[in-house]
Amino acid sequence: MDYKSEMLKWIEIVKQSSFEKPLEQALDDLKIVASVTKDLSDRIEMRVRKGLQASDETKSKPTQVKKTKKKKLPKVPTPLPQLPKPNVQKQQQPSALSTAVSSNDYERLKQNKSASAPITPQPPI
Repeated sequence: MDYKSEMLKWIEIVKQSSFEKPLEQALDDLKIVASVTKDLSDRIEMRVRKGLQASDETKSKPTQVKKTKKKKLPKVPTPLPQLPKPNVQKQQQPSALSTAVSSNDYERLKQNKSASAPITPQPPI
């Protein structure tokens, strides 16, 4: 019998006894199982930490690599492309007379509004 099947067998025994034995004994069995589980968890956690620390130590020690001096290349000036100058004509600002709303325009709009009758709602069908 391997350890997993034996462990499952003991767990089943504790489960069955929790229904059959007095409550006090069932609670004691539960405490024992919980403490064993905690101990097992702590041991596994320690193993994981030791494994991580070992890999961290190997990472912290840098490997020595021979450095070679790189030869500097001379800088070559890059010619800027000759762009044709755009033929831009100055746009003239519109005059104040052409953009301003005159009082005549305002009066004309006012008359158009009064000439049009308001829309009245129609009764439902």
